[in-house]
Order: sequence, then structure tokens, then C-alpha cells
Amino acid sequence: MNDINIGEQGRLRFTNFVKAIDEIVKGGTVDHLVSGGNSGISLSEITLMILELLDCKTPSVLRVPFYRYYPPHRDDENFKFDPKYYKEQINEYIMNTRKAGTFLFVDDEICQGNTALGIKRLLDECLQENHIPRMDKYYIVAEDQGFRVPSDLSNIIFKPIAKEIDGYNNLIFTFIPYEFEKPLVDYFGDDEKLAFHIRANLLLNLPVKEFSNGSPMFSTILLDQAKANIKDFQLLQNRFRDYVKGEISKILFSNN
Repeated sequence: MNDINIGEQGRLRFTNFVKAIDEIVKGGTVDHLVSGGNSGISLSEITLMILELLDCKTPSVLRVPFYRYYPPHRDDENFKFDPKYYKEQINEYIMNTRKAGTFLFVDDEICQGNTALGIKRLLDECLQENHIPRMDKYYIVAEDQGFRVPSDLSNIIFKPIAKEIDGYNNLIFTFIPYEFEKPLVDYFGDDEKLAFHIRANLLLNLPVKEFSNGSPMFSTILLDQAKANIKDFQLLQNRFRDYVKGEISKILFSNN
């Protein structure tokens, strides 16, 4: 494998992500912002920043602690997690929805689409059961890992931000300068102790997905630890948010 500059690859994906969201909202209003898992909710938060800077209406937000497989059986088809588990949460969300309209699903990587499609099919089911007309569009913005839109889901529009590089995951988060991550590394340890992309959740004041007593959930345990033990952590979070907004603005409004 050729060596790659992961910082450049992260910057490329981040830039393309911002541009993809911009292109989508130029085509019409996004009514619902959907994500599943750790990377998804971080990018959902970044999407809200993009929409704010574009002076767009804030969409309703659905964040699902989605597991594709029972931990720790990653990519083992014998241990697939049944997405029906999430139907109650999604139905509750839909019951508070006046109209379907346009949905936007965001994630760092699409894989084979288990998360995006699992949530989409449950949304369709709940919309039908609540007698709400079907959604107009379901955008998916993520890195392309060989995903193909199923023929029976024609209202999906996939906007890939880059092609997968074999052996590298969560690359979009390598756009984050190490100065923001260092206090988290100093406290929690390196990637083996706390995966690097999860640092984005904590910097964005977001919970982290975990499997507790047989149930998936979003937990603030790591976030609470960071707040209690890392000096001036809230200031670090504020600086990071300002940095991300500044980088988004450069991409959206620069003439270069």
C-alpha cells in the first residue's frame, strides 16, 4: 500500500462533505437530519453548523445509537443486530412529525449501507403506520465503500464524499488539528484506549455510543470524565467549535 497523507485525506473528505451539504440545501429544504452511531452524530452536529452558516431552517434531528453487529463481533454475519430494536425510538420520532419531506442521513462511511438503510426502512414503516405520506427524498452523504442504492428504494440519493482507501477508516476526522486532541490523548490515552474519531464527539459535547446490559444507548460517561478531569475543557470545546465553523466558512464563502 502506498503511503498516504491522512491529514490531506481528512481535509479532502471534510471539504467534500461541506460542499455536498451546501449542494443539497440549494436544491430545497432539509426537513430531517438523521444519523446513527458515533461518527454519525458528530457529522450531524457539523451539518447543523453548516446549515446555520447558510442561514437555513434547522431540521428536526434523529440520532440513533445504531449497532450493525453485537459487540465485539464486528462484520460477523452470525451476530447481526436486529434493526427492529430501534423501531420504538423511530416511531416516537415520527409520531411528532407533521410531514416527511426530505431526509438527510450523514455518516463518515457508508459500508454496505446497513445503518443508513436500516433506519430508512424503519422510517418508511413508521410513516406508513402513522398515515403520513412517504418521504420525498432520502439523501445519504458519506464516504463510498462500494454501496449501491437498492432498486426498491428509488427516493435515495447517494452523495459520496470520497472513495474508500483500503485499510483506513474514519478518515474525515483526521482534519482535526492535534492541538485539540492532545488534552484528550493525555487523559484517556492513545487510539488503543480511545478511538481517535470518538474525540470529535467529546470536543463537540456529544455522548458516545455504548452497549449496556444488552441495549444500545448514547452515554455521557466519557464526556463527564473529560469535563471533570481535563483543565479548561469547555474552553477547548468552544475553541474547537469556532475552528470548525471557521473552516466551514472558508469552504463555503472563499473565492479561491
